[in-house]
Amino acid sequence: MNIYLFELDSVRNSKQEIAAGQDALFREITANGNTVILSYNQLSDSAAFWAGLKDEKTYNAVMELCELGMIQVSLYADQRTAAQYILGHVKSCMKQLEKRRNSEDAEKQDFYFSLVPLDDNDGDMLRDVYRAIQYSDVQLLREKARENTGDREKYLFLSRYVELILLLSRSETANHPQKSGPLKSLLDYMEQVGQMFSAPQGDEGIDAVLARGLAILRRISDGVSREELQRRSVWYKLLETEPYTKDIDAAEAIVDLCYNYAVEDSILDVDKRYCDGDAEDFRKQFRIDMARYWYSVENGEHISHRKDDARRIAQTDFSENVALPEWSTALLLVKRNIEYIRKRGKRSLPDTQGKDRGERLAQQRRYWKKLSKRSLRYSLMVAGLYAAAFVAISYLLNVIQDLWTDALSVRFGVGGKLLINFISIVLFGIVTSELFAHFKLPDILETVENVFNGIHENRMLYALEREYHTHKGGNC
Repeated sequence: MNIYLFELDSVRNSKQEIAAGQDALFREITANGNTVILSYNQLSDSAAFWAGLKDEKTYNAVMELCELGMIQVSLYADQRTAAQYILGHVKSCMKQLEKRRNSEDAEKQDFYFSLVPLDDNDGDMLRDVYRAIQYSDVQLLREKARENTGDREKYLFLSRYVELILLLSRSETANHPQKSGPLKSLLDYMEQVGQMFSAPQGDEGIDAVLARGLAILRRISDGVSREELQRRSVWYKLLETEPYTKDIDAAEAIVDLCYNYAVEDSILDVDKRYCDGDAEDFRKQFRIDMARYWYSVENGEHISHRKDDARRIAQTDFSENVALPEWSTALLLVKRNIEYIRKRGKRSLPDTQGKDRGERLAQQRRYWKKLSKRSLRYSLMVAGLYAAAFVAISYLLNVIQDLWTDALSVRFGVGGKLLINFISIVLFGIVTSELFAHFKLPDILETVENVFNGIHENRMLYALEREYHTHKGGNC
């Protein structure tokens, strides 16, 4: 199943949201076996996604998951590769940085390129990133990391950033095909939500919050062209013209959700959060998503665009990392399960047609967990086979030893016993090598490692299962 995660939206960048985004990404891949599809916006600016690059081990695991096709980038419009899109993003940042440097405003806002905080003198750093992508020269950034000790962490992060962008650009398995045909826009969803929630039932509850937010959005958009209202940044600028109240946060939350629904709709073969074409199911799902989002606003987990510290603490400092999931363990589990699927073909995949989203997710999760169990059973079986071969050979050599020990001892002395032990080792090696070659089995050390890893992975899946709450979508 292909999944788009709202939790990886670029505006969800508080420390709690970064941790929640990493957790959502980890769960979908590890516990559910789903493919997570990133939008170009998430690829360039998702703090939750890029937080994983700060740890080298995690970064290597995420790189391999992209190569395996578990994390993909959705192609969109005329942007044929991730590198092409990011080059445009770097150009835009360079222009913004230049404009900021020439500004006389003493209260300059912090400026970020993805997770990297930049100051007025960091134009060269952006140009290095541009050249590294343009010429596929990651080594340039690594050299800069060695030369610029003060910016070492920034350059190391950017080298990983560029390396992953280049991988996503050249790997067929990491690119998700572009969706053709008509797409629902941000404004389409805004209008649909406006029709559904314009009349609140009372002054309290999420419906009242929605109605107050929608009232602001209708007022500020009056007289603005439809073309301009297709962009989230335009809505943000319009909201900045209003005096701040709590209802501004509600209006912004509506814009954010509608934006993510529009992005989700633009992805080919994505498993949507609601039943496509069912207005009532969409209404229920939007209400659920709004309630969750509003809860994070009320509890200070999400800091809105309008608040003073919104562009802030947002991006985690390089000296302070968010706790990351066990991506290395996830990679091992995914590799084994994918290999099992490849060997048995698509017939092994669960049939989820005609089932509602909650049931589809639950069935996919059960299937993925079953694959992991089968992989562990296979490793245990191979280990048992090697153990049986060892016992059989030892028994055979004991018989031989009983028959020939006296003769060998007379002729070779102590060397006779050593010869028997040597023959035992050689025979065991020959038999296990033949078993490995004929049945294509892993060697002994790999088998032992697979058993211990399989036990750890299954324990992790059971822990995730206990904590996991299936997101219940519509009834399509």
